[in-house]
Amino acid sequence: MTHHTHRPLEGKRAAVMIGPLFEDTEATYPYYRLQEAGASVALIGLQTGATVKGKHGQPLVTELAAADLTPDDLDVLVIAGGYGPDKLRTDEGVKELVRAMNEAGKPIAF
Repeated sequence: MTHHTHRPLEGKRAAVMIGPLFEDTEATYPYYRLQEAGASVALIGLQTGATVKGKHGQPLVTELAAADLTPDDLDVLVIAGGYGPDKLRTDEGVKELVRAMNEAGKPIAF
């Protein structure tokens, strides 16, 4: 029996946003799930190429800064929980991206 993988997000672009002391599973779980669903997924944060440590010590490296993205670049945005959002919500680039995604009617998951 052949296993047909259902890839409902084929061709979609997603980003998982992380900040310092994010809840590890809230970053990694959506990251892999979105990939499995066929989306291309970027890890984004306050800066490009920054190593951000989760609450449980897991280091993840951001590929892009939120400020470098517009809603045209993304179909879905996931914001990892934990303490990360406290730092993220004070960043202009983050606020602008979230606001613009919201205005564009694109899904934002927390």
